[in-house]
Amino acid sequence: RMDNSSCSNDLEEQWTMAKNNAQPRFFAGVPKSNLKNKNKMPVYLCFLQHILYSLSDTGKAAVIVPAGFLTTPFKIETTIRKELTEKQWLDGVITLPTNAFSRTGVSTAILIIDKAKTDSDIFFANATQLGQKNKEFGNIDLADEDINNVVDSYVNKQPIPEISCFVNVSEIPLPTYSLAPQQYFHSDHQPAAQQIDYRTLLEKQLIALDDILSEKQMLKEHLKKAIVDLMSYEN
Repeated sequence: RMDNSSCSNDLEEQWTMAKNNAQPRFFAGVPKSNLKNKNKMPVYLCFLQHILYSLSDTGKAAVIVPAGFLTTPFKIETTIRKELTEKQWLDGVITLPTNAFSRTGVSTAILIIDKAKTDSDIFFANATQLGQKNKEFGNIDLADEDINNVVDSYVNKQPIPEISCFVNVSEIPLPTYSLAPQQYFHSDHQPAAQQIDYRTLLEKQLIALDDILSEKQMLKEHLKKAIVDLMSYEN
């Protein structure tokens, strides 16, 4: 077991359940491999679970994950978010600007994990609008001032309007366990969790799709009638 993890070193070679530990290493499951494109397999979910498993009871870690992990309703991601939330291991979430890294355009976030935390508040920071574009490499560079402001807000527990806030673990919406910082900001800068009803959202999308298809069918009928009328006119 480790006291600290940089998420890139000290990974064990044997990825199996410890003999004296009832919880498996991959408690949320292993994502299915994409045989057509193995690069699309979200292997980071395995590394994230491995890090949680490898940390000692007082261990800490900072893990970079795709921003989609914070809200996606899929089983493995939701189970991991639930574990982090209910065991109160999650100490902070920071969303970074798109293109924060020069080698990928994927939106990313930082999870701050602390298995020894004693309070029930989670730090949320939205840094997606911070930084300047690097003209040479095309990525977004965060200024030292931006980084220091976010770090100071986290360390000193001082919220920054529209950028950071602290949310009690009881306010995390169920059953989604959504961790997107943006959903916890209001005009008064006070955190307020929003329940995301994916079923309702999907139903609205289906209704909108039906409307589009109906309109498309009507246009098709009008077009056919216009062609028939034109052919009749020519005859």
